[in-house]
Amino acid sequence: MKKPKITLVGLDLIPSTGGPSKTIGYFKEALSANVVSFTNPIKLEQEGSAIAETIHIKQKNSFLGRAFAWPQKASDVEAYHVAEQSDLLTCHILWRYSAHWVSRLSRKHSIPYWVILHGCLDPYVFSYRSLVKKVWFFLFGRSFLRNASLIVCATQREREKISELYNGNNVEVVYWPMTLFNFVDEKATREIVRRNYGIKDDEKVLLFLGRFHSVKRPLETIKAFLNASVDNTILFMVGPFESYSAEYIKEFIRIEGGSEANIRVLGPLYDEEKSNIVLASDGYISLSLKENFGHTVVESLSVGNPVILTPGIDLSMELSAVHCGWFLTDNSVEQASQAIRVFSQMSNEELDKMGERGKCWVVENLSFQRFQHKLNELVAKTINRN
Repeated sequence: MKKPKITLVGLDLIPSTGGPSKTIGYFKEALSANVVSFTNPIKLEQEGSAIAETIHIKQKNSFLGRAFAWPQKASDVEAYHVAEQSDLLTCHILWRYSAHWVSRLSRKHSIPYWVILHGCLDPYVFSYRSLVKKVWFFLFGRSFLRNASLIVCATQREREKISELYNGNNVEVVYWPMTLFNFVDEKATREIVRRNYGIKDDEKVLLFLGRFHSVKRPLETIKAFLNASVDNTILFMVGPFESYSAEYIKEFIRIEGGSEANIRVLGPLYDEEKSNIVLASDGYISLSLKENFGHTVVESLSVGNPVILTPGIDLSMELSAVHCGWFLTDNSVEQASQAIRVFSQMSNEELDKMGERGKCWVVENLSFQRFQHKLNELVAKTINRN
C-alpha cells in the first residue's frame, strides 16, 4: 500500500501561536504530511514560520474583522494544488475561512477530511461573539462536523464538552504527545539553575508558565499566591506578554503587596532556558479558564513536578485519577490559595512521590510512538472506508 498524501490546514502557524503550532508540528512529523497555514502576512514577516516547509496562504483582512479574512488574490494557488492531490485533509481550526476552504476541496475532489478541534467548541469560546458563532455553527459548522470522517479531541473532557453541540459517532480522543526534555544530568542542571536564580535550598519554586493573557489569569494567580502567605515559596512567572505588559504585571504585584523577593516576572523563555526553569521548579500552577490540552502542564509533569489546576484545564480529568497534584473544583482565588499553602507545607519527599506519579502517566500515555501509531491506524481506517 502506497503512503497516503495528507495535508494539514491550520491558522497563523507562527511561533507565538503556541500549543496549536506545536501540536500541528507533531501531526506533520507523525504523518509525513504537508502543512498549509492561513496566515496574517504582517505576523509572518515579524515572526517567521513555526513549522518548516509550511505553505502560507496570506490572508486579507476584512472590515468585519479577522474572523472574516480571506486569501489575498492568487496566494492560495500552490496550497490548493498540493491539497487537491491529497488522500486526506485535516482541518485544525473552526470559525475561519480555512474550514470552508477544506469543505470546498473535499466536495470538489471527493477527499475525506478530519476536524481537529483544539478547543474550538469549548463553552468558553461562546462567551464572546456568541451570536455570530451560533449562527455560523447552525448554517455551516454542524454539517461540517457531520460530514467529517473523523473529529479528534485531545482529552476525554473535551469530548464531553462538545456533546451539547455535537454528539455524532465520528469522534475520537487522541492524546497529544510530549517530547521529553533531554538533560545530560538533571540533578546537576537543577542545582546550577537554582543557584543562578538565587534560590535557597529550603525554598520551593511554584511556576506559572504561559501567556500573560486574561484567559490564563495571571492576575488571579498573583492574588492566590499572595493570599496564601507562604514564606518558603517563590512564584516564577514565565511567558510572553499579551493582555498585560511587564510593567503592568510588576505594578499589580506591588499594589497587591508582593515584591521581587517572592514573585519574579521573567517574561518569555524558550528552548534550553525554558526547560531549565521547568526543571528548577518544584511545582506548577495554572488557573486558566480554558486549556484544551495543556502542553506546559505535561512539560512540568515530565520532570516530576506536581500541578495545581483549575477545571478549565481539560487534561485534569485524566490527571486527577493519578493523584499528581491539586485539582480545584472551581475558579476561586480562595481555593487556589489553599492548594498553594498545602503545597508549601509538604516535604520535598512527599512532593517527589506526587510528581513521580504524574511523570509515569506522561511517559506511559504521551509518547510520540503511541501518538504516531494511533494516527496511522485512524488514517488507514479513513482511507479504506472511502
